[in-house]
Amino acid sequence: MITSIVIVDDHDEDVAAIRHAFEQHRVTHRLQWFVAVDDAFEFLLGRGRHAQAAPDRPHLVLLDVESPRCGGFELLERIRREPRLARVPVVLLSRERDASRVAKGYELGANSFVVKPPDLTNLAAAIRVIGLYWMLNEPPVD
Repeated sequence: MITSIVIVDDHDEDVAAIRHAFEQHRVTHRLQWFVAVDDAFEFLLGRGRHAQAAPDRPHLVLLDVESPRCGGFELLERIRREPRLARVPVVLLSRERDASRVAKGYELGANSFVVKPPDLTNLAAAIRVIGLYWMLNEPPVD
């Protein structure tokens, strides 16, 4: 069974670098990209237009916390409140190193908080490390 990695980010260049990093390392998970939190949440729950396309519980969620269109903290809260999704690993991504955001992310249940490197080459390298870690990690069994 192919599970998915869900990416919620409205920075096209960042998402392209993330996709490239996973493709270079032949990650077999299906990459699902969303800009809007509502659309991502509907996908995660298999509702609405995603009712037929939704995979089993995703292997990982990469979630940008800064985008005004994404609302990353809001989506993290919704994921953690949903019993079916509560144990899905969520890695928060941010362009800023802000202690209050880091603290808030962990308080809301993030598994990791990663500051995006400023250039795409280093972002891709960081994503490769993140991907390797989470691909080797055994997900919780229901």
